Amino acid sequence: RWIRARSELPVILLTARGEEADRIVGLELGADDYVTKPFSPRELAARVRSVLRRAAPVAAGGERLTFDELEP
Repeated sequence: RWIRARSELPVILLTARGEEADRIVGLELGADDYVTKPFSPRELAARVRSVLRRAAPVAAGGERLTFDELEP
């Protein structure tokens, strides 16, 4: 909630908590995606790309974040 109140930055939760209730709470609190361990690096990269595609475009002059070679 803290991030959502201050930014439109996409949020992906990476966690070992995989129960349905945990996933629902995470998504209801504002996460864009919820990934449980174990996960493959390919799956995580695909999920990051998917969330970035849905994210609002960066305003001119705004900060653009990238991770390794992943971009929207």
